[in-house]
Amino acid sequence: MPKKICLLTTGGTITMIHDTQQGGLRPPDTPLDLYKTLPELTQLETLLPEQPQLAHTEFLMNIDSSNMNPAHWQQIAQAIFARRDEYDAFVVTHGTDTMAYTGSALAFMLHTLNKPIILTGAQVPLTGGLVMDARNNLINAFRIAALAVERQLHDVLIVFGSKVLRATRAIKHSVFDFDAFTSFNAPEVARIGLRYQFQHEATAPRMKPPCQLQDNLDGRVALLKVTPGLSPQVVEAIAHTDLQGLVIEGFGAGNLPYLGAYSLLPSIEGMIARGIAVVITTQAQIGAAEMFYVTGAEFIRVGAISGADMTSSSAVVKLMWVLGNFGHALDRVKTHMHTNYAEEIDVRLLG
Repeated sequence: MPKKICLLTTGGTITMIHDTQQGGLRPPDTPLDLYKTLPELTQLETLLPEQPQLAHTEFLMNIDSSNMNPAHWQQIAQAIFARRDEYDAFVVTHGTDTMAYTGSALAFMLHTLNKPIILTGAQVPLTGGLVMDARNNLINAFRIAALAVERQLHDVLIVFGSKVLRATRAIKHSVFDFDAFTSFNAPEVARIGLRYQFQHEATAPRMKPPCQLQDNLDGRVALLKVTPGLSPQVVEAIAHTDLQGLVIEGFGAGNLPYLGAYSLLPSIEGMIARGIAVVITTQAQIGAAEMFYVTGAEFIRVGAISGADMTSSSAVVKLMWVLGNFGHALDRVKTHMHTNYAEEIDVRLLG
């Protein structure tokens, strides 16, 4: 039986088409432009064994993903929520640069949605010539969406190259490879090759409460990567804006300088005293901010929150979401940052 899938486009490289008059690439103006470039889209249920059916196409926006902001995430989430009863799954085309941020935002705002949401994009557009990845990525997104419906895999996934990843665990690690995304701290959901190889552990269906849209986001959150010799004045300058949350990428297992002239402890303690939530993640690609050294434990002592094994992009978006939906009380922020909503965190690492 065909699975009704709604395609939502937001811009990015993947749907770019060739303008014969101007001689360059441009976003399509209507679904007809897209269908002319890839006519198979209208026949997927007859061409593919998974029977994905392109039931509706809607152009939400046409922007470079570098220009994405929380308001755009909300627009996408609201469009999906409004159509949740009409379609079996959703495919969202998106630029690669901030796809992991958008995917994480959708995963939190729609974490009770019992429908798969698939994000995909491309390094080369549909009209990129003989060498391109857009066609494969888009077709694979529809096929994975249909299989996710069958498997009751109600997650936000990124389908790109040979990998299917949870959006909350994905990192764009290459601007060169067709496999542009990877996931270091969580297993791939599936591999794409001659067939799809799903990981059993990663695809176990979960029971969810009745769907609701929790799309309030407090965008007053920043990300700071600590470097040796970073002046505490930098942290102080950030703290004296309207900032409500700060994610800090520490060294190793969440370590930060806490002795001498470059100690960040007084500045961060002062931020927390003013009610600013501080979450510490790690710059390392594999592992977690477990804070078992004194250089991490001292910051936990003054009220910082461990981000455990969350990616920095997921931690930033989750902090925006927690502040927007559950308030700014720091004990409540900690509780929700340490709650696993979309497979974004391994709570066993929190002790």
